[in-house]
Amino acid sequence: MPHAQKMVRAYEEGVENFNLWKQGYNRKLTISAAPQIAASVLPSLIKQFVERYPHIEVTVNITNSFQVGKDINDRKSDIGLTRMLPGQADVFYELIHKEKAVLVAPFSVGTRTEQELLSSYRLLTNNHPVY
Repeated sequence: MPHAQKMVRAYEEGVENFNLWKQGYNRKLTISAAPQIAASVLPSLIKQFVERYPHIEVTVNITNSFQVGKDINDRKSDIGLTRMLPGQADVFYELIHKEKAVLVAPFSVGTRTEQELLSSYRLLTNNHPVY
């Protein structure tokens, strides 16, 4: 059974590669990205990449930040973009962008400390526990 499954996977991969070739692509890049990155930064990066490498098909898998490292580790994606460090010890990662978290409050509160604001108002983090 394992040999048959390996043969079927090889056949399916060959058919996929042939279809890519027919469409003018000679390679494929699969990216796993967290939703916020996929909606904000990734479109311009993909546009630049496709302009520079038109013969590479780009596929994006949108998944939660916790899953990105696992997708790379399981070879479901070639690269990943996430706001969190991967939990897998055997994947390479590199910080490519750093941004500040910005505290926003109503103008009417005047000048107050972060601690006063955080104790008075609800904090919305968009489910990013690393903040």
